[in-house]
Amino acid sequence: PNPPVGLGPHNSFLMPEDGGNMTQAWYPFYWSDYSGKAMHLTMGQHGAFMLFLRYIYTTEKDIPHKNRFSIARAMTEQEQHDATIVLEHYFTREGDFWHSKRARDIINQCNERHQRRVIAGKSGGKAKSSNAKAM
Repeated sequence: PNPPVGLGPHNSFLMPEDGGNMTQAWYPFYWSDYSGKAMHLTMGQHGAFMLFLRYIYTTEKDIPHKNRFSIARAMTEQEQHDATIVLEHYFTREGDFWHSKRARDIINQCNERHQRRVIAGKSGGKAKSSNAKAM
């Protein structure tokens, strides 16, 4: 059988299907913030929320409305109801996509930090290389 929508080869979210850049492998998760805003959720709603966040962080894309139930693995009517409650309460629908400002801000911050590290790493390598040749 085919993998659920959103999963790439080998069920990996880290390598994009379109051949684009890889996403970050790690993002911060603030448990106290999550608990403070989501402790009233049912187990099914927590599961949907976690799967939605996993999709956003591992693809760096918003949730396509047409794939929302597949992403949340919501097959039954109750599971689809739980997924809908989470989307409507914690996400904003923008056209055909569900968006999380908080997740987008965290992704942008992490990508900016990563780019600074990449640039610093390249600069450090050049400096060490030129020092070695001078000796």
